[in-house]
Amino acid sequence: MDPIGARLINLYPLPTGLGFGPAGLNNFTEKLIETTPKYNFDVRIDANLSQKNRLTVRYSQSHATDTLPDPFLEPSGTLYLSHDLALENIWTISPNVLWTNRVGLNRDNYPQTVPVVVDPLSIGFPSSLILNPWYNEKHFPSINVDGYQGLATDQCCTDTVEADTQWMFDSVITLVRGAHNVKFGGEYRLFLNSFFQPGNTSGGFEFGQQQTMQSVFNPNFDQGNSLASMLIGWAGGSSGNNGLGELPHVANKSSLGSGFVQDDWKVTPRLTINMGLRWEFSVPYAERHNRNQFSCFSCPTGISVPPLGLWPGGAIYGTTILASQAHRHANGDYNDFGPRLSLAYRLAPNTVIHAGAGVYYGMNYATNWQYGGTAWQGGATIHTSLDGGITEYGTMENPFPQGFPLPQEGQYGPLTLWGYSNNNHGSDTFQTPNIYQWNLGIQHQFGNTTLEADYVGNRSVHDPWNYSTENRNFINRANREKYGTAGLAQLVPNPFYSLFQGSTAIFNAPDSTYNNPTIPLINVLRPYPQFDGAFSGFPMFAANASYHAFQLRFERRAAKGLSFTGQYTFSKFIDMSDAGANAWIGHLGFAGTPQDFTNLRVEKSVSANDTPQRLAFAVIYELPVGHGQRLGGNMRPGLDLILGGWRLTPFVTFQTGQPIAVQDANAVLADGTQRPNVSGHPCSGACGSDAPQRTPLLLKVPRPGHPQLRHSTCKGHSPH
Repeated sequence: MDPIGARLINLYPLPTGLGFGPAGLNNFTEKLIETTPKYNFDVRIDANLSQKNRLTVRYSQSHATDTLPDPFLEPSGTLYLSHDLALENIWTISPNVLWTNRVGLNRDNYPQTVPVVVDPLSIGFPSSLILNPWYNEKHFPSINVDGYQGLATDQCCTDTVEADTQWMFDSVITLVRGAHNVKFGGEYRLFLNSFFQPGNTSGGFEFGQQQTMQSVFNPNFDQGNSLASMLIGWAGGSSGNNGLGELPHVANKSSLGSGFVQDDWKVTPRLTINMGLRWEFSVPYAERHNRNQFSCFSCPTGISVPPLGLWPGGAIYGTTILASQAHRHANGDYNDFGPRLSLAYRLAPNTVIHAGAGVYYGMNYATNWQYGGTAWQGGATIHTSLDGGITEYGTMENPFPQGFPLPQEGQYGPLTLWGYSNNNHGSDTFQTPNIYQWNLGIQHQFGNTTLEADYVGNRSVHDPWNYSTENRNFINRANREKYGTAGLAQLVPNPFYSLFQGSTAIFNAPDSTYNNPTIPLINVLRPYPQFDGAFSGFPMFAANASYHAFQLRFERRAAKGLSFTGQYTFSKFIDMSDAGANAWIGHLGFAGTPQDFTNLRVEKSVSANDTPQRLAFAVIYELPVGHGQRLGGNMRPGLDLILGGWRLTPFVTFQTGQPIAVQDANAVLADGTQRPNVSGHPCSGACGSDAPQRTPLLLKVPRPGHPQLRHSTCKGHSPH
């Protein structure tokens, strides 16, 4: 019996009951009290510094704690603390000049801690694990036991540091001169983010039944027991979660600013023109300790690899730019100029025509990244066996026989992470989306009723794709269809072998597959074959979208206690990327992964948010009950307080549904995503998720290695 395993079993609380069934399952219960006290307060001070100068100061604070006990060694405490400070100064310089200045500060701090209930060193765990050189922070390691309650496994993380600070500065001058009302000013925002959220800083072990089966070569899952494996000290487990992930503590800074001028010009009593120009700039995030890296997809590495097997030989492209004091962030976007123009013309006493157009820019994609560059991330895996479970290697007493592995931290410069997947977040290219908007409409008043009709258009370009396009290391369509999925998985001679093994080796990457004489064919055929998987950066800023709509708004002001307002919209929304929202291609995260990265144009389709028709209206009816009304006109004040002043306000919405989700559960497409082919019309007059089930032959699985041929136009249920 392993001494550490024996001590671990004694850390479990004693049963509180007999449990259920012959095995006595669920034999422990305990009532725990989670406490979450909270308070908020606001303070505001208004001071008239003079007749022309007024100062307003506002401060708000929100404070909450969450204390969660845990009988299995992992209680937690979380603080939620927010501060919000705002100052505004309004100075009336003259009757025609007004100067407004604002300063804002918002600070959010959400630390979470897991106190050490039992000293893991006293159990026998080595300091090489508990106080490892990456974190050097003592916690009890996670003990996962397949089929049983574990120890120190109930929290996602042993520590969380999340502190966000945002400064805002705003200054606007308003100048009135005759028919002109001119405003000009600027704004600057600074965003600071400190983030640290490892899993368990002291790692963990997983125990499964395989290690106590009678035979490694003929496994029988009616044999073995996970608790028995823990008692003999041999970890393994069904998912092999042994070791720890290595993440850095990052401190990011990004900023954006703008300047503008606007003129509201009343040309004639009938015509008003609004003209403006806005300039914006965005600076991507920088990291305080320069733990950032930027992928350059076109930079030469300076290394040529000779031909070998199916590798034709040639120069290798794709380098890593490590952050430095001279290059702390990706290239900023400093040339976003947005002109705006609108006008309103009174065609008749009750009729107004209005129109407008403008250029706008999307939000900064790269405001922060909580994990730093990939070179500062790693994994210290505990290899519990090197021969498939025949003999034990890494143990709880000595988890790292060859020493504790650390991340590269950029030691290879531009050649960082050769032989690994370089799943980096940043690159040397950055752009904010360009948005073009325009509208034209007419408004007419019929007595107490107003009717307005508008055409609205919107087009955006250089929109960021979702996370899936961060990776540029994808195989082209010709090779994908030539070799097929099985062919791409075959092992071929490794042209990079001499760079990892032998006297000519320049990389020390002991757990890289590039130490092997053969690698999968798909690696050789990718544009950046030096990486075993992804070579990523910012997503492609190449998506676009368009929206066109006819909008009809109607409003009837109160007459005899009745008023109503509503709007009807008929629209068409087409785009290329719907990250996080597309019901047709999925939800959140990597939703909307392109089928063919070499042909993104085919991703253009009806948007996930496309609702071609929508009617929404509200009716407000003031009940004629109460003092001065038809019913109870002489009602006394006390009774009127209860019975008078009531309204009926129904809201009604009708709209067409959004595209329904139809996905291929067993897609076979290397470096891409398959979706079902559409043959005919699978909806067949039905709506909702049951439509494809009624006509299953109209949705077909594409051939292996081939993308979808035709999109579906099937819609979901209409909400109302």
